[in-house]
Amino acid sequence: MAEPSPQRTCEESMVSQEPKKAPSPSRRRVAPRRACRRPPSWDLSFAPYFSRILRRQNENLTLSRKAKSLLDTLLKELLERILNEAAQLVREKQRVTLSFVEIQSAVGRLLPRELYLSLDIQAIDTLLEHSSHS
Repeated sequence: MAEPSPQRTCEESMVSQEPKKAPSPSRRRVAPRRACRRPPSWDLSFAPYFSRILRRQNENLTLSRKAKSLLDTLLKELLERILNEAAQLVREKQRVTLSFVEIQSAVGRLLPRELYLSLDIQAIDTLLEHSSHS
């Protein structure tokens, strides 16, 4: 009869195993893709920019904390709506990349016509101004 092989305890088997090699530093682990790509939580605040812009217009004016908070919330919600609308346009066109055209179309869909046209003209003027300085 064959002799039964001696069974190892967990501790013995752990000791007898060779240590695993650490991954080389040149190899990077690729993070798994997320199922849903949503914007990161809006921890950033636009409040400091409101004060700067207001100072450009009139140095004597200030904003209260509540006013800054309200403007901050308004801007974040508007940006999120624009982003969602632009993402929907990209899906409708069956594309992968979000471009300026989709953002411009999303703004046109969300804002009243007069406000959109005013913003569009200001954006074009700003782009022309910055491109001429380059």
